[in-house]
Amino acid sequence: MQIQKIYIKNMVCPRCITAVEQSLKEEQIAFSQVILGEITPENNLTYQQEIALNKNLRLKGFEIIEIGKEKIVNQIKVLLLAYIRNAPTQHEKISEYLTNRLYVDYSHLSKLFSEIQQNTIEQYFLQQKIEFVKELLSYGELNLTEIADKLNYSSVAYLSKQFKEITHLTPTQFQKSQNKNRIALDKI
Repeated sequence: MQIQKIYIKNMVCPRCITAVEQSLKEEQIAFSQVILGEITPENNLTYQQEIALNKNLRLKGFEIIEIGKEKIVNQIKVLLLAYIRNAPTQHEKISEYLTNRLYVDYSHLSKLFSEIQQNTIEQYFLQQKIEFVKELLSYGELNLTEIADKLNYSSVAYLSKQFKEITHLTPTQFQKSQNKNRIALDKI
């Protein structure tokens, strides 16, 4: 019998992995791996285990994805976050990147994503990218040129233009502001 993976909604960072692992331990569910958006249990869960785990996860802001379409949308989100975080090594277009990893035609992925999220993949990707820029600016470890390079922007001017379109602030204004409004990645 093949072990069924469990897909989890709203996992966006390493702390999320730790929180989900904690839920599994609290529910005494053995697992072999937890990665963003996905649990590999050691054994298939009983219905009661799945209900208990889902209840525990919801208390922490997560939930088990049960609908096939939602699973694919969640996988798209996880892949886009990985794409953004690993930008220097990425040379594929987003459409190729998703198609090569999900083995589904991009037009189908795009249509499905828009249907479930009421947002396009491109808009979602840009919002996530700008939130990552905000994060990097908040840390103050990289200057704008370094951030533009890290995220494969063609120029600092283009990064600044996109940043202002989304946030209504220039990156410099954002850095100087007292109120650095950042949006939780799972709320985009």
